[in-house]
Formats: sequence, structure tokens, C-alpha cells
Amino acid sequence: MTTPRLRRTHWAFIVAIFAQALAVASAHGQAPPSTDIWLVPLDLEASTPTLGTPRNVTDRNGYDNQPFFEPEGDSLLFTSQHDGQTDIYKARLTLAPIEQLTDTAESEYSATVMPNGYEFSVIRVEDDGTQRLWAFRRDGSAPRLLLENVSPVGYQAWTPDEALAMFILGDPATLQLGDLTDDSAQVMARDIGRSLHPLLDGSGFSFLHRVDDVWRIRALDLASGNLSELGLPFEDSQDMAWTPDGRIIMASGSRVAIRSVEGTWQVIGDLAAAGATGLTRVAVHPDGTSIAVVAVR
Repeated sequence: MTTPRLRRTHWAFIVAIFAQALAVASAHGQAPPSTDIWLVPLDLEASTPTLGTPRNVTDRNGYDNQPFFEPEGDSLLFTSQHDGQTDIYKARLTLAPIEQLTDTAESEYSATVMPNGYEFSVIRVEDDGTQRLWAFRRDGSAPRLLLENVSPVGYQAWTPDEALAMFILGDPATLQLGDLTDDSAQVMARDIGRSLHPLLDGSGFSFLHRVDDVWRIRALDLASGNLSELGLPFEDSQDMAWTPDGRIIMASGSRVAIRSVEGTWQVIGDLAAAGATGLTRVAVHPDGTSIAVVAVR
């Protein structure tokens, strides 16, 4: 079971960057605050994209966070803490019972289905507090270490061609490209945010980058190693996701906004009436028909 001291390794750095209540609580040895994952229908075909009626997928007192749509589109992977232990769970979108996938003595975070299709990668907090990248079969079995010598890993993202980007904790946090063949990683940018995503064409990754104390959305091109500017984030949000048609969705407070390909932000919904506020993480369904967001309970 993960002790407060081990959880502190992860969350104390996050509070320094993002000043979130979640990090503050864990840094003091407390359980993280209760968060819920909400599923919200999304209509991208309308002249003005709109959100439908939100549904609380987890709806319990406790930490449920870091949603990731499985590529088949019928379920969500997410991180959930029960009795001080953090594991990976699956919520099917058909209202079937939630299923626990990992059940280990360590803690797992940020499940992401890998390009091979039969595994998901996680950030695993090991017995001594080391945070490294591991993989599990999609049923939660057969854990294996992916990068022995790269730590402390905070988040990860993959392209379809198996390029790997990681948020590596530090002062400042860095964007690093991992190489599984020689167990190494290369620094590509410094002072980055946690939201890493493959570009839709697989040519690189998008991420938030703090430049001259201003957060910007940027892209890393894998072929050249060059960084390009994609614009400014929505309000104070640190989390983004791509729609299948090349737009960006972010959330702040209780509002969800979409960025046009021309770079203009437009609020497309407010979830306050449903009780979803303090929005952070966001994920988009593979076919763009819904989003998952995390709200403070």
C-alpha cells in the first residue's frame, strides 16, 4: 500500500506547478480530495458545437481522476483510490458495473492504451517511491517495466507509431522522448505542463509550455525536433484534448470551451447546474460524440 510519504513525492511537485488542492492535501499526508468523472454528450456536427446532459460516471466520495477513452469507444480507463490504495479501473459507457483492473501493492496512475492495442501504460509509484513507466495487459495482468532508468515519470503519451513522450518531474518539469530500445530519454522542452497528447497526424505531440511566465499550447515535431506555437490556453486551464476534426477542448471552472482551427475560443457549455465545478482533466471520445471531464465533488 502506498504511504503518505510515497504519495508526497508525486503531489508535492504538482502543487508547486499547478497550485491545486489535490496536491496540497497529498503533500500533507492526507487523502486527495473527492473528484468525480462526468460523461457529457458532444455535438461537433452543429454549426455551433454543443454539450448535452452530463452524467456522473463515478459518483462517490473518493478520488476518481485521469479518464482515458479506450480506442474502441465503449469504456473509460481511470485512476481511483480506495482505502488509500490507487489502482486503474474501467467504466463502461453502457452503465455496466465499474471494473477494477489493477490490484497491486504499488499505486498506478494515468492509464493510457498503448499503440500495440493489447496493453496500457501507467505511472507506477513503487515501494521506495520511484515513479516509472510500466505496462499491463488490458485486463490488468502481466505488469512489466518499460523504462528502467527513466524517472520520476509523471505522465505519458504515445503516437500510433510508438513514439513516447513523457512529463518528467523536476525543477522545472521537462518534456522527454523515451526510447524503449536503449532505455533512455531525451529532453525536448523545459517548464511544461502535464497535458501531453499525440498530434492527430501522428507527427508529434502537443503540450503546454510556460514561456516568459505565460502558458502556451505548443507542438513538438518528431522529424525535426522543432517546437511550434498553437496559441494560448483557455483561461487558466492546464488540461486539453483534441477532437477528431482538429479542434482543442479545455475546461475552466464549470465551463467547457472549444478552440476553432483559426484559434478562437468559444464556450460551448456550463456544467454548474449539474453540479460539476472545478473542472480539470478532459478527454474526448474517439468519434467525438462525448467528452469526459473531472470535477471536484
